[in-house]
Amino acid sequence: MRRLITLLVAAGAALLGQKYTFFESDHFELLTDGSKGRAQEILGQFERVRAFFVKTRGFQDPPMKPRVVVFSTEKEFREYAHSAIAAAYYIGLPQRDYIAIGPSASAEDKRVAVHEYVHMLNRYGDTELPIWMNEGIAELYSNIEAVGKKIRVGTPIPQHVYTVNQQWLPLEDVVDADTKSGLYNRRQHAGPFYGIAWALVHMLTLDPRYSAKFNELYNEIGAGSSSKDAMEKVYGKALRQIEDDARAYMKGLTINVVMFDVQFDKVDKVTPRPAAAYDWIVDMAALKQGNRDFDGALQRLEAMVKSEPARPEAHEAMAFVHMMDHSEKSTAAYRAARKTGSRNPNLGYWAPSMLRDHQASIEVLRETIAAHPNFVEARLRLAAILMGAREPQAAYDELKQLKRVNRKQALEYFPSYIRAAWALKKIEESRAAASQFVKTARTERDKDQAKELFAFAMEDPPADEEKLAARAALPEAATRFEADTTELTLPPDSDLELVRQNGELSVRPKALTFVEGMMTNLECDQPQPIANVKTKEGKVVRLIIDDPGSVHLVNAKTGTGDLVCGEQSNNVKLGYYPKDGTATKTTGTIRRFEYLP
Repeated sequence: MRRLITLLVAAGAALLGQKYTFFESDHFELLTDGSKGRAQEILGQFERVRAFFVKTRGFQDPPMKPRVVVFSTEKEFREYAHSAIAAAYYIGLPQRDYIAIGPSASAEDKRVAVHEYVHMLNRYGDTELPIWMNEGIAELYSNIEAVGKKIRVGTPIPQHVYTVNQQWLPLEDVVDADTKSGLYNRRQHAGPFYGIAWALVHMLTLDPRYSAKFNELYNEIGAGSSSKDAMEKVYGKALRQIEDDARAYMKGLTINVVMFDVQFDKVDKVTPRPAAAYDWIVDMAALKQGNRDFDGALQRLEAMVKSEPARPEAHEAMAFVHMMDHSEKSTAAYRAARKTGSRNPNLGYWAPSMLRDHQASIEVLRETIAAHPNFVEARLRLAAILMGAREPQAAYDELKQLKRVNRKQALEYFPSYIRAAWALKKIEESRAAASQFVKTARTERDKDQAKELFAFAMEDPPADEEKLAARAALPEAATRFEADTTELTLPPDSDLELVRQNGELSVRPKALTFVEGMMTNLECDQPQPIANVKTKEGKVVRLIIDDPGSVHLVNAKTGTGDLVCGEQSNNVKLGYYPKDGTATKTTGTIRRFEYLP
């Protein structure tokens, strides 16, 4: 019997008839295709945890409510998950924060919600954390619980205690791991990695021998030191000694906890309302975008734009995808989003990257700030553009509205403020800010910039107003605000590649290799289909379909179609990425499947 393998060509075709539900609370939004009761409890947990962190850490909410997407089927969740082992994950996108939760997490929804929310908090912090610390902190808080009128943090997590006592991994390998590391991504290592990260953070934050210097460690890592160097410097011990302490700490009879004198807020029940396939598909496109599958995202969004052109969400999402892909199409998509009513504050924040027009960007940013006066990053961006446009008084006025900035925001604040005050001949104010920048800069790069600005502030401003304005204006590069791709890392088997041109880093699809000939057989007795193509020279090329959803099917007659398993004689042209498949005797993975006349 022949089997049919349906390739996704029109986004949303398989979703017709599916029911979706939308929830909104004071600080979150949730979309699900599954149980309303589960969604309600997850949303309540997010609200409780957010209130705890606002009380204990003073966290300020992002301008757009984070969107939580809860899947009911493992198959669909895996299509969008960023790794094979994740039961849930967080992605911070330019348009908003997303947290995706799969069905396999249902037994621990409360812990999962806290874990992913802490990842979001870490993103908005002032330090880029190494993987072990990011995951360790998320796990430390994941099982916070109410005890009377207090909240307890640090309760031992049984599976971690068991795992680290049975499968310890070398600490040097754990603290050196990054997003591409097998310790972090392989199923057989995932448990020990998370367990050891939790155990290490638990000891460093709650054991009296280490806890007093944890903030110092945090700052040392923020200054650019490796985890190993930072720990050895701060604690005055070799990493091996710290590892021995951590293992002994986990084997001890008691593990420290901390009690916070606060309570969880009561969460009012949130009434659900129906959502449409349109809403689900737009969010699925965002998850594709988060995995750098820009083509997959755009296919879904283009279909939604055609189906409901008057709704702004798909236009808005397309603008962000094109911006990340450095495409000039972002301008048209931005204008379409605004025309159809989008008021996403992040769209306003990124307007300079989409419009490429200073004056238009200034107007949009002012409108955004008027609607969201606590949007610090938008005010910093506006001030920088005003300085580039030689409007120091306007920039100065914007910056004086800020009462506090964190260390990450300070990297944008000080260059504009020092130059604006200097241009207005507030010399002592400019020099005081420059001195403060020198004192607070942490990385070598930031220190170099601070020294340059200090030297600038020490100059006497010229009497000629035109020369003064020109000298104070921020360089063009500082006000261009391209989408940030400087910290991107892609897995070795990614369909994308990082390319640096004219000093700028961008992401683009890898070039395909093509083979043309007669497809003699489509094998379907393997976990993944294999196409056999016989070239004009008589050579047989075997190529695998590792992800049907990533294959672009071109049919000269219909534009869509199915692939029929078994023997056949179709003329085809296949585009693929070369990849050695020893076990399957294949030489690449198919991404374009074109039937020829």
